[in-house]
Amino acid sequence: MQSPRTSRHADSSRPKTIPALQEWNSSNGTYEFTSDSRVVRNVNDAIALAATSRTCAADLSAMTGHSVAEVAGTEDSLRPGDIFLSLGSDDMELGAEGYELSVDGTMRVTAHEDRGAFYGTRTILQLIRQSLLVPCGSARDWPLKPERGLMVDVGRKYFTVDWLRRHIKEIAYLKMNMLHLHLSDNQGFRIESSSHPEVVDAPYLTKSEVSGLIALAEEYKITIVPEIEMPGHMAAILEHHEDLQLRVNSGDPDPRPGDINYGLIDLSKEGSYTLMDELLDEYLDLFPGPYWHLGADEYAAARGNEYPQLLEYARSLFGPNAVAKDAYLGFINRANARVRAAGKTTRAWNDGIGGGNAVTVDSDVALEYWTNDTRYTAQELVDLGHLVSNESWDPTYYVLQQHSVVRPDVRWGYEEWQPDLFAKNDVLDPASAEKNLGSKIHIWCDFDTRNEEQIAADIENPLRMLSQQVWGSPHLSPTWEGFTSIIEIVGHTPNR
Repeated sequence: MQSPRTSRHADSSRPKTIPALQEWNSSNGTYEFTSDSRVVRNVNDAIALAATSRTCAADLSAMTGHSVAEVAGTEDSLRPGDIFLSLGSDDMELGAEGYELSVDGTMRVTAHEDRGAFYGTRTILQLIRQSLLVPCGSARDWPLKPERGLMVDVGRKYFTVDWLRRHIKEIAYLKMNMLHLHLSDNQGFRIESSSHPEVVDAPYLTKSEVSGLIALAEEYKITIVPEIEMPGHMAAILEHHEDLQLRVNSGDPDPRPGDINYGLIDLSKEGSYTLMDELLDEYLDLFPGPYWHLGADEYAAARGNEYPQLLEYARSLFGPNAVAKDAYLGFINRANARVRAAGKTTRAWNDGIGGGNAVTVDSDVALEYWTNDTRYTAQELVDLGHLVSNESWDPTYYVLQQHSVVRPDVRWGYEEWQPDLFAKNDVLDPASAEKNLGSKIHIWCDFDTRNEEQIAADIENPLRMLSQQVWGSPHLSPTWEGFTSIIEIVGHTPNR
């Protein structure tokens, strides 16, 4: 695959798509989509491609206004204007999400896996949206990074199911494959709970609504990553479990308000683990995807002189050389064991990793690197055995603040940034690039100062910038201004 450094050269001869195609060879003639065009899946792959074929036909119908038939057949049965989907490509460079596209009197997508065929249909949708006449040629296309997505802070600000459904389709249109739902924070717990209904804040997502989102995401090849913050950012939960709040003077029978460390649970108390285990077990079963995001950020209780209970607890478990920070690091490993037992991989933010005397975080925890104000660089985390993803504040953070909005620097993101460039010029060694899973745009709602539609409009360009950079194909335009004209041409997903 091409490196992000060699994939920067602009090439205006390729069709206008977001992200741009990795390779395109043009030929004479045009393909024409008509009211008689069908989506035909290879009869030999009829079961494997059923959902992708059906979704493609539905999206084409919504886009063109024609009722598009979806059938199983062979390449010999194709009629002019048909779209043919098949598996069995022998091009190993394409990987699981790559595909080949041939355009002549028909359009033909061939891939190794269903996911690759699906992304081929997204290219077809973008081309037909621009014109029912598509120039003939052939493409090879594949992503640079395996994860490309959007994070939504549902905990601080409730987002409707309709908004989330639309954005599942929207990010899939851009060949993104991950929706990270930050379901809880200090300001709210936004998912139905049967184990602890007292912690839920209205409005919230019901489990039935979540199951519907999961089904739609599966149709559009999106992995939903749930996050319930632990052991920090838990004020919405601890409001109903005050005895488990971390206090500076834990032995004081009448603590002062300032003694409570807002949003942090006391990791020296057995009841804290019971509460967190019960929540983990409830939602691990609800979400079928491969990941569970623990959060685990900004637990600012690492000094034993302020929190002697954490120091005592850490030493009781990990020996006399342990420090208070080891109680926190030990919690991550304890939760990781529970997540692993459920067949999933734990994810966590990177800022708290390291700093213990007796405990090292398990290397099979995937770390989302959002800040370099921490003990380890991204490269050092990779060297310790972790997979990482590049969630650096700039250019991936969109933050609603009290009197302003922090927006990603899309120009810099498009013209200069690449996904192995982490916060503050922390560059991952090219030899370690495969340990970087990818990146997302993050919607953080520190304050509820903009409505859903305003946020949707605000993140349109950042999503498209990220899609291009993390797919890693040669740019169609060297400048952000040129890319914005392509954004206008490619437009939005149909059927949204």
